[in-house]
Amino acid sequence: MRVLLFEPRSEGHHVPWAGMIARSLLDLGATVVLAHGEDPTQLERLESGHPGLLERLQLHPTGKQGRFDGGSALAALARADRTHRPDRVLVANLDEFAAGMLRRAAIGIRPPLNLHGRLRGIYIRPRPLDPEERGFQNGWKRRGYRRLAASGFFEKLGVLDEDLVLPEQNLSHGVRLIWMPDFWTPMQKVDRESARRSLGVPKDRCSLLFFGVPHHRKGLDLAVRAMHSQDSGRAFLLVAGSQRDDPDLRRSLLRLTEDGRAVVHDHYFDDTEMAEAFEASDRVLLPYRSHYGSSGVLSLAASRGRPVIASDHHLLGRRVRREALGVVHRNGDAASLAAAIRSSVDASPAQCDAWREGLSRWALRTTPEKFAEAVQRLVE
Repeated sequence: MRVLLFEPRSEGHHVPWAGMIARSLLDLGATVVLAHGEDPTQLERLESGHPGLLERLQLHPTGKQGRFDGGSALAALARADRTHRPDRVLVANLDEFAAGMLRRAAIGIRPPLNLHGRLRGIYIRPRPLDPEERGFQNGWKRRGYRRLAASGFFEKLGVLDEDLVLPEQNLSHGVRLIWMPDFWTPMQKVDRESARRSLGVPKDRCSLLFFGVPHHRKGLDLAVRAMHSQDSGRAFLLVAGSQRDDPDLRRSLLRLTEDGRAVVHDHYFDDTEMAEAFEASDRVLLPYRSHYGSSGVLSLAASRGRPVIASDHHLLGRRVRREALGVVHRNGDAASLAAAIRSSVDASPAQCDAWREGLSRWALRTTPEKFAEAVQRLVE
């Protein structure tokens, strides 16, 4: 079986996901053609994360000088398909071109015919399939999706929302939907006391980890306001990752650090440092604003048995409540987040045991092996 894997992006989750997908296909015995982007760090990071992977792949550049072949991602995919004539076409991130493709389909403009009936892809944010997502734009794309689905354009789609694949939801319109676990990557084992000492976390405090780049939507400012709004207690904020240039937020964080209630490590965290950050933590903060979809950090927290404090919005909130992964707060509300922090820090032993059981169950559902099985179902 020959599979064309399309992934031109190099930022965020795109590289680790492309690597896991490619490995899963190779383990299935497939020949894999990777249609990649121009950024040289994409291939460098693939090789770093999966040594020896590149020599097992056939490589196909999707464009040059900042332009996709044919002028768009969808056109570049169609050209790669015509060049390599694969048995399967798999798009690692259908969101790359889904919105435009669905809007055009809604007014009768069809995608390239050579992809008809053969397209498989992972739809990270499938708003057109989600009945909770309303508004004109989503309605327009939903009409386009239903047209393409009825015509047999899609072969299979992977989605990260486990609720959307339930048969009783009847959302696929004839397309087979497969749940893709938002997998966690195994971390190095590190000593907890050494990690806390290295990162400046006091022994007697409950460490709240905010991990990653603090875009406004990630809600670090909400966490800082929540910490400022309550009396000094056991809660201690551990910020790990490169910070944005936000003077007001920096000043607020500085006041917390001067009060001995926070520590900030303003740099990119490599794999060893990431393991230290999670080992040094007691809780993981996910105060994301109106976050649509899944969260890889949630899976990482589950893999290390760390209860989360998360926004109650959409899938993230549903998962945390339903699977007993921690506590939730009202979306975008710093006062509610402060109350959730107090509730989590002061939780009873019985509540902590329930969280540990829920986190263990979720970690087992989101292993790399479970993700690989889902990839293989996508191309069967």
